[in-house]
Amino acid sequence: MALGGASGIDGTLSMGMGLSIIMGRMILITGDLALLHDTNGWLFSKDKNISLIVIMIDNGGGGIFNQLNIDRIEEGDFEEIFLMPQQVCHLTLAKAYGLKYKQVACLDDLEQAIEWSFSLSTNVLIRVCTNSLEDHRLRVSLNDDLKKALSENLSSFD
Repeated sequence: MALGGASGIDGTLSMGMGLSIIMGRMILITGDLALLHDTNGWLFSKDKNISLIVIMIDNGGGGIFNQLNIDRIEEGDFEEIFLMPQQVCHLTLAKAYGLKYKQVACLDDLEQAIEWSFSLSTNVLIRVCTNSLEDHRLRVSLNDDLKKALSENLSSFD
């Protein structure tokens, strides 16, 4: 079983596959860039009975870094340093590894894709495309709403 690297993305697929061998069918939720860093982990399952469902959030590579509060880096520097869009089609890559795969058009289709993946007893890739900037705005909005609700509820105990 592989362990994640210092950056948190190296070996995530291999780790999920190792855990799946020990614990049975599992779901791994990972980003597109993290999966790309460990796609050869699929080779590990060639002769083993592994059933790992990978839900890949494709936000154009490195979208998670939009969560960082970095005011000192100018827009161009941020994109050059952190965002890493790749020209790799993950579905074509999955096909090359002999995987079953599905593209989810919208989040409403995710439940059906997960049900489909459970009907199979093999490794599966489900690709969910998102916009990392919109994702970040949604997380900030949810966080602000939660803080406001907690503040209002806690003040009612005074």
